[in-house]
Amino acid sequence: MLRIPGPGLKRGPFASSLDVRMAEQFLFLQKTAGRGGAKNRLLDTLAALQGGSDARLHVLCGETGEFTDRLAEMGVPCTVGTLPEWRKLGDRLRFGGAMRANLRKLPFQRADWVVSNEMWWAPHAGALARSLGARSAVIIRDGIATAPKARRYHLHRNDLLLPSSIQIAEGLRVDADLAARTQVFLDSVRLPPPVPAEVANALAERLKACPAVDRWLLVIGKLGPRKRQADAVRVLRRLLDLGHAGFGLALAGDCEPDYEAEMTAAIDACGVADRVLRLGNVPNVRPLFDLAEICLLTSLREALPGSVIEALEAGRPCFMYPCEGADDIFGTQRPDFVSESFDPDALAARIDAQMRQPEVLARHVGELQERALGLFSPAAHLGELQRAFGIPVRSPEPA
Repeated sequence: MLRIPGPGLKRGPFASSLDVRMAEQFLFLQKTAGRGGAKNRLLDTLAALQGGSDARLHVLCGETGEFTDRLAEMGVPCTVGTLPEWRKLGDRLRFGGAMRANLRKLPFQRADWVVSNEMWWAPHAGALARSLGARSAVIIRDGIATAPKARRYHLHRNDLLLPSSIQIAEGLRVDADLAARTQVFLDSVRLPPPVPAEVANALAERLKACPAVDRWLLVIGKLGPRKRQADAVRVLRRLLDLGHAGFGLALAGDCEPDYEAEMTAAIDACGVADRVLRLGNVPNVRPLFDLAEICLLTSLREALPGSVIEALEAGRPCFMYPCEGADDIFGTQRPDFVSESFDPDALAARIDAQMRQPEVLARHVGELQERALGLFSPAAHLGELQRAFGIPVRSPEPA
């Protein structure tokens, strides 16, 4: 049985210091291969390392899908293996055998860093790192990562904890052992590439399905209880009641089956069936930023919400609930764009106040666009990688 070492045990010749030896071989762990923000962020990290370092990259993934297809396009080697779920007793019982099987599949026997793309696979990173003579790191992308839950998933047995927002880091730092390993790690978030004119025109035509609407609120992301898009419907209703005529709501994302009833009930209760357009999954959301006036995030829990950053990089105002990532994205302008509570009326009040000062809003959006393009750029992310892993870097290639 593989034994995951505690924080006092060193893992091979590279574990004595974070600064002594350059990282060369990286192994990243990713469970699923479908769509999702965490997978997109990992792809951006891999792209930054490819363009700005000589690090050798490899991904261990639990399945094949869109994510592994993208890895193939990028030329990043991938091994498909088994990543049991730590929270399930049966999976924990077969954990050691699964890790040994993964090790046999890998094309190398030594590595410098094993990095879990989310906290759920932290035990796996620690176990594999010990066998590979590597150090382990965990990128934490979920606000659910409180200190007690972090210990349950053995984050304290990894060398480096990389929460992707200030708020998540603060939740970990109440535990001294976790605090010593914690370093905020901001993602690289880039706007998707421009689409052909016919694709943009097709999206514009779809928006004409709501003739009463000539101004659009936009929400991007899979519809479900965590992102609570039903509250975006309530924000729309409140803005209409405040006199902001002509608004509609465009929802870009598939809907979780169990959330359909709640969405339908909210639309019916608010009387906006003729103003809500569900677009389903949109492979490239960039043209939507040209068509929308305002973007929203009504999520209850995030890490660093990429859709908010993308909206700001596109020069669109974006308003959000006070979930993780708000401080990192908005800085001192948080009070103008982030509601004080998870309440649709409170969020609508923020939007209303800014819309009544169009010149001030335009200035704020310009400042936030500049901030986002700098703070979450590939070059800035490469600097984050250098600080975290001690790798030598060069200027990233142009996107």
